[in-house]
Amino acid sequence: MMSADTPIGYILFGDFGILTMSPTYLLGMLFPLITIFYFVTTCLEASGIFAKIANKCNKTLAFFGLSGYSLFPMLMGLGCVTVALASLDTVKNKREKFIASALLCILVPCSAQVAIIIALAFLIGPAYFLFYVFVIASTFLVLSVTLNALTPKEYQSPCCFHEHPLKLPEFGKALKRAVISGISFLKETALPFMAGSVVVSILKFLNVFAVFSAWLSPFTEGFLRLPREAANLFILSILKRDLGAAGFLAVIQSGAFSSGELVVSLIIMTLFVPCFASVVILLKQEKLPTAISIWAGSFVISMIVGKLASLLIL
Repeated sequence: MMSADTPIGYILFGDFGILTMSPTYLLGMLFPLITIFYFVTTCLEASGIFAKIANKCNKTLAFFGLSGYSLFPMLMGLGCVTVALASLDTVKNKREKFIASALLCILVPCSAQVAIIIALAFLIGPAYFLFYVFVIASTFLVLSVTLNALTPKEYQSPCCFHEHPLKLPEFGKALKRAVISGISFLKETALPFMAGSVVVSILKFLNVFAVFSAWLSPFTEGFLRLPREAANLFILSILKRDLGAAGFLAVIQSGAFSSGELVVSLIIMTLFVPCFASVVILLKQEKLPTAISIWAGSFVISMIVGKLASLLIL
């Protein structure tokens, strides 16, 4: 077996290798999750529940530039932002799809981060936790309203689902449809995902991420007023959000950060750039300039909001 100490070996068998992480992430995580998503939405549609919920939420979501079509993908983001982005294929309006993609990439924490947020709530006290919730909720409100106001208007037929009496869905047909949709998603995603794995593996093998972490440390300490170790958390989050969440958990357990520093770090990590897998899906669904603007916007927003938060509580 080829050693992972060589460039080719690391590309194949390293932490982000196309024969290690790629099949694990694609087959072990994305395929099951996207299949479950399609199964649940198919059942909800067939039962008539989806139409009732979407129609009732329509007016509220319109305030943010969204509609009932994007309701479930947004909720799915709390499980996995990557899968939620992929599920936006069900949203046909390009303007709404862009707004939903931006909000998912910038503001919706994935399941790994949600777990850390819940754990932190019991460790730092209600005041700090409420501060975190207030900052994230305010940022969501300001950003969504701004995107709705500034994004060029495009004709969008009102989201009005035909409602029918509730009934029990045919689970066999729903499962078959979900599996077919999951396989289709896998076929479209596998090659670009593995290409991204090769790029990330090369950068990590050449120690580029360690150099970037060292470069970011003075900015982290000077501008954000956070300990040097926070830079490593941000780098890990770029690669994979659950890696950043795992690193954050280690920081909590070490006691290296104060409560205020933990909150500011978590705010930044929540708003920080989408992980590598989400970027791959984003590039597949959006034009390159749009994907770059979302990525850059998330970085700028996370730094600005993080700075304001640090000024308030550090």
